[in-house]
Amino acid sequence: MKLNKSLAVIAATALSLAACSSNGTSANSSNSAVAGEVSVTTSMYPIEFLVNEVSGGKVKVNELTAPGASAHDAEVSPADVSSIEKTTAMLYIKGFSSAIDEAASNVSIKPVVNIGDSVNLLTPAQLGPNAESEDHDHEGHDHAAEGHDHEAEASGSADADHDHDHAAEASGSADADHDHDGHDHGAFDPHFFTDPSRMALAVAPVVKTLSEIDPANADTYKANGEKLKGKLDALAKEYKDALNAQKCESTTFVVTHQAFGYLADENKLTQVGIAGIDPDTEPSPARIKEVTDTMKKAGSTVIFATSDGERKGAEAVAKEAGATVELLDPAVSQMDPVKDYIAVMENNLKLLKSAMKCK
Repeated sequence: MKLNKSLAVIAATALSLAACSSNGTSANSSNSAVAGEVSVTTSMYPIEFLVNEVSGGKVKVNELTAPGASAHDAEVSPADVSSIEKTTAMLYIKGFSSAIDEAASNVSIKPVVNIGDSVNLLTPAQLGPNAESEDHDHEGHDHAAEGHDHEAEASGSADADHDHDHAAEASGSADADHDHDGHDHGAFDPHFFTDPSRMALAVAPVVKTLSEIDPANADTYKANGEKLKGKLDALAKEYKDALNAQKCESTTFVVTHQAFGYLADENKLTQVGIAGIDPDTEPSPARIKEVTDTMKKAGSTVIFATSDGERKGAEAVAKEAGATVELLDPAVSQMDPVKDYIAVMENNLKLLKSAMKCK
């Protein structure tokens, strides 16, 4: 079915997708640490969650992205830089906010740790067809040929499936970076935390960092880290068991922008994005038609918005496709204060099972 002109205009306008969550934010320096306190600065909620779980509340967290705000558009004021300098260490994910990346490069505190270096980041091309390149084949991405041995990667084995040169990324090589409307994701997709198995890999650098800055509590951090990794590994297994192709009528799900590439890759699913990994990219009428055609072919009846800000655009496309809209939370920010990362991912699993008609 062809998209009529008016719907295409409405959808393209509405789908100027406003980052992974709602409005931009400046850093929240109200959480800054007091003198003598063991404290860390974190750039966004997934890292804050890991620190809180590993520390058991022993470490003060200075979170740079306010709850419900956009990590992509976070800004760092002079007051925020001062709050970072008062903490003992900084943990962040490179590639979400150029302001946070710049702050991480210039603050005097040590250590400053990019968690992305420890979780086997992949390029958008490795994660499947990108909506920003509209001449792709959704059926052509062979997930089964891309096994990922995370334990081998975590141990530094030469047999690891993916060996990425993070040093080249950090050097700012022109070959490593591409800039989408101000959101510089670099060579890799930074949304690793949508995959619980990669979140499990992120536990180790958090334990290491906290143990270095607070050696008196190293044993506690190690024990808490092992417990958390066990929970995340169990959650990853739950996803694999539930989203098995033999249990689901479809292995395709549709999202407003491609924040779930790692989850799709790890579970051999096909993620179809109306926009690509950059949520601010406006989809063309041709892209919208491609998505609706793909949905009809796959029997998809749900479009997942990744934030409340993206819901309006999703509804415009859903109307054309005869679909409904649900919120699939990438946990970039904590949208609901009573739901932590694991609770959000468990709810996402329920939504995916329903959308893909899994038994």
